[in-house]
Amino acid sequence: MRQDRALNDGHGEVMMEFFDVGQSAPIPGKRRPEATRLPAAMRDPERGFGAVVIGESQRPSEAEATWSNWKTAERRGRRNCRGPELAWRHIRGRCAMRDAVLEAARFLAAERMRQLTLEDVADHVRYSPFHLARAFERQVGLPPGKFLAAQRFQLAKELLLDTGEKVVDICHEVGFSAPGTFTTRFTAAVGVSPHRFRQLPDLLAEHPPAPVRVAGADCAGGAVTGRALLSPAALAALDGGPAVYVGLFAARAARGIPVSGALLGPDLEFVLAGVPPGTYRLLACALPAAADPRGQLAPRVQAVGSAPRPVRIRPGPVPLRQDVQLDLAPSWSPPVLVALPPLASAGAQEWRSGGRLARIG
Repeated sequence: MRQDRALNDGHGEVMMEFFDVGQSAPIPGKRRPEATRLPAAMRDPERGFGAVVIGESQRPSEAEATWSNWKTAERRGRRNCRGPELAWRHIRGRCAMRDAVLEAARFLAAERMRQLTLEDVADHVRYSPFHLARAFERQVGLPPGKFLAAQRFQLAKELLLDTGEKVVDICHEVGFSAPGTFTTRFTAAVGVSPHRFRQLPDLLAEHPPAPVRVAGADCAGGAVTGRALLSPAALAALDGGPAVYVGLFAARAARGIPVSGALLGPDLEFVLAGVPPGTYRLLACALPAAADPRGQLAPRVQAVGSAPRPVRIRPGPVPLRQDVQLDLAPSWSPPVLVALPPLASAGAQEWRSGGRLARIG
């Protein structure tokens, strides 16, 4: 019994543990004593717990949903003596799929310079390409191919900043064969071309980022307000304070220029105005504010976050309120490719627009 230890903030407490020391998950449950005890405990009306989590503590919602389905059937008189075992198998299968996705993401990140196919990744995690591709996009937010491309663009950003190699050589080094395609896709993802990205450290040294709001293109559009909330781990890792960027994007992954964005001030409050009606993703990223330009353009540590669901913007004077929670980016998450500091630099905005100051305010 461990009633004194939180499972997850807002997700209850760990009441019982079933852990087979030294036993691997692929071993059948009947050969693992603790795993065998779990279905029996689920059948017990005096069990004292209302959710089951398999694996890491970040998985309560999935287990709660499965448990809820079982309890609903129980209340309606359709109790099946095999219900707990079936719920256990369902949760275990879903969690095994999640583990496979995370391993696939780590594999793609580690082998980003190799020529990989979906079949290579599926073979590595021992799942079918079809099921892996669907589960990967659902969990990570990008298809495996786009995730691999994002990892390569992140490496390209580092090479552009840290070496004097030609763009065409970097293109081939990170796994692209056509320089024109590489430049086009890099520009779409990062917001500037490879050549201009390489010039940003000098420009940002002269015109450092400052808190700013960049409104959208629709003067009569809607707005989103809220506050960025950083976890203690994120605050500790971003030594010297965070530089928090918040923006609205059309997709789950931040690409190019946001519809509306802001570099937040010390109060971490934001207002994103002038947003055309539509459905968007509210995304946030915190960089180390004390880092030099290179450290902010390709940070080694960053915190990321997003609204739990898409935000729907409607025209009108009443803004939508939505806070955003940020935590340290896990090793398997897609990198934030957008060059964020130039979006908050007046000099960079003027340079980007060819002499015309972008609308900032």
